[in-house]
Amino acid sequence: MSKFKILAGIVISAIIIGFIIGISFVNRVNEPNVKIEGDSYTLFIPSESSYADLERILFNADILIDTISFKWVAEKKKLALRVIPGKYIIKNGLSNNQLVNLLRSGSEVEVNVVFNSIRTKEQLAGRIAEQLELDSLALLDLLYDDAFIQSMGFDDKTIISLFIPNTYRFFWDTDAKEFVTRMKREYDIFWSDERLKKAEKI
Repeated sequence: MSKFKILAGIVISAIIIGFIIGISFVNRVNEPNVKIEGDSYTLFIPSESSYADLERILFNADILIDTISFKWVAEKKKLALRVIPGKYIIKNGLSNNQLVNLLRSGSEVEVNVVFNSIRTKEQLAGRIAEQLELDSLALLDLLYDDAFIQSMGFDDKTIISLFIPNTYRFFWDTDAKEFVTRMKREYDIFWSDERLKKAEKI
């Protein structure tokens, strides 16, 4: 066999191997790799989660058809550098590429936070902690912090009136200070000049 034929054979073999690798790459990136009973799965990523934590949460959810291909795509797209906490809705049939893009984008969804018939700070903290990631003790610490509540324009006895019963939309990973600050904005919006005048008449 001539050197030319040997060289040609090597080149053809390399092209075939490259083609196979290319097809494998496309499949790993774009083929559906999420299988869920139903349309979607709600994934919670706690604050300060590492990539290892994210993998553990995702793999324990048992929604990936092939974890190895996910890890390969996640590594190529550097997901470890952008682990963003929050609540995510994972749709059935997502590819590895779509799933990694979703998690990297930080496209978390909001949750409804509902409270009513609240009379004490402890009741409020417990109710909110059931619906958001924040710790009830962290919220209580703020509500008993005289300097903080005075900066909001309240005192120890009136601070509970800041929280007007209603349904509010929050990101799941909202912390205690962000929650109270948002409630102050809602309070200011609610108590418009018109409502204040009506309250004065009453």
